[in-house]
Amino acid sequence: MFVNLKVSRAVACCVVLMALAVVPLTASAETLAIQYTGLDIRYNGSTITTVGGFDSLQSVDFAVDEINVFSLNAPGDSPLAVALNIPGVTGLPVAGGSVTSAAGGTLSLALPGGDYLDLQLDEAEVVYVALNTFNLYFALGAGSANLIGQSLPVLDFAGDIAVSFSTQVKTSTLKIDGAVVTGFDAAGTGEIKGMQIPEPASAALLLSGLLVCLAGRRRR
Repeated sequence: MFVNLKVSRAVACCVVLMALAVVPLTASAETLAIQYTGLDIRYNGSTITTVGGFDSLQSVDFAVDEINVFSLNAPGDSPLAVALNIPGVTGLPVAGGSVTSAAGGTLSLALPGGDYLDLQLDEAEVVYVALNTFNLYFALGAGSANLIGQSLPVLDFAGDIAVSFSTQVKTSTLKIDGAVVTGFDAAGTGEIKGMQIPEPASAALLLSGLLVCLAGRRRR
């Protein structure tokens, strides 16, 4: 009777583990941020683009919940480049202010080993900051994006994605027409941020538990 009780408990353990194995197990979603440096952009009075199409980057860092998990650095890691196109950016005020771009822009990230990220941009807010006293000027941008395709060295994005950039205008390239900025080159950094595809709960743990139960049953 005592032996049978032990066997029954082992069988019950196996049944529970097998039931868990067929139930979808989810992990909590985490935030993935891709931060890159070496961004060079050009504004022509209506569109913001990266200089030369695909612009070579200095570094790309991948952080999950603000903890860096993977880094790429030029020139050792190649390709390492971004192509950005934001249309419909008009009327940037010389004194500083913001405008809303048109939707339909694109952002593409080229990474080593064939990895990549392709996004279609929604409307973005573009901010021009003028610190005339110090002869300093900045161009910032932020908006949302839709995923076109991806293959990343970490778990991929899932759901909504936010993009942003922060650059300092090269004063010698600044062009003005009356009260409106009509052109400049700028350099700085960018970020792509969104929820990461949850990592599946480990089936190996369930399998290990099942094997332990079966082993225990055989010993008895």
